[in-house]
Amino acid sequence: MSQAAIAPRKDYDWWRAAVSGRRGELVVGECECGYYAEKNRIPVAITREGDGSLKAWIGDKANLRTVAADAGFAETRFSFFCTKPVAYEHYKAAFDGKGWPWEVPDPDADTTRAENPRAVPGNNEPPEDLTPDQEIARNVAALEKQVKAWLEEIGGKPTTKIQADLVANYREKFLAFENEAEAKRSIEKKPHWDAGKAVDAKWNPIIDGAKTLKGQLWDIGQAYIKAENARLAEEARVENERLAEAAKLAKALNPEAPPVEVAPVVAKTVSIGTVRQVSEKKGGQVVLIENLEAFAGYLGKINNAEIRALAEKLATKMAKVGVPHMPGVTVDGKPRLAPDAA
Repeated sequence: MSQAAIAPRKDYDWWRAAVSGRRGELVVGECECGYYAEKNRIPVAITREGDGSLKAWIGDKANLRTVAADAGFAETRFSFFCTKPVAYEHYKAAFDGKGWPWEVPDPDADTTRAENPRAVPGNNEPPEDLTPDQEIARNVAALEKQVKAWLEEIGGKPTTKIQADLVANYREKFLAFENEAEAKRSIEKKPHWDAGKAVDAKWNPIIDGAKTLKGQLWDIGQAYIKAENARLAEEARVENERLAEAAKLAKALNPEAPPVEVAPVVAKTVSIGTVRQVSEKKGGQVVLIENLEAFAGYLGKINNAEIRALAEKLATKMAKVGVPHMPGVTVDGKPRLAPDAA
């Protein structure tokens, strides 16, 4: 196609396409007529003058300035905000000082802020002084009321990019309130935190010292108890062996005599302390399941809510990892059976 057959692009064509989501290629060093939002907040209009030059109108009507939209402006400014073309009605609202549709309205505005309980018509008392937490709580409540009304108005979820931008910006506003509240909470808490650390510094060495000595004395007492229990157990063993030998000898001397039943000697266990009795601390038991099938069958015969809860917890984990066959188990109301077991 010859160069002459290509129709020249008209002013605002690029902007119209960009607003519709079809942003085309730009010519290096050239601006495009249209309406934009610089840094998402400054309204900018680019128009063509009678002499053919382009002019940029920057700001709202209360703070408006104009500059030449030349090659330098295209490289240093337009190339950045050209990604935010806006509809004319949105530009006009921002130019008139009404803000952008994606901007969160000020929660301190009279139409959104929570009412002061003392701000009653006819009441000459001054407005109630709010503490910092009450101030932020009021603003959060006002913004919550505002965002819920807006969500209800749009049907509960965004359907346009502008509405989605506003969702994200509302979230940022709540995040700012959260951070502000957290910062003020930390400031208010610091004296209490410092006082708590001072109390800990005073008492912890005493507590730690007592705890250390308590542990040392426990170990000493346990060593004594274990040694005494071992000594008494050994004495009982020796005595039982003596009694067994005596019974064996008596039987050999008089085979016809009836056997004499002798109760075995049982070693006593030692405990110490008169305030509270302390006995030997036994090590934890090591339990192993030697026959899982037998143990599972035994559990199945026990009608116990705790065992059932543990079994359901295990079945849930097995279902999550995709175990296909679990007899007696249903998942979402369907038996958990493998295809060949169905």
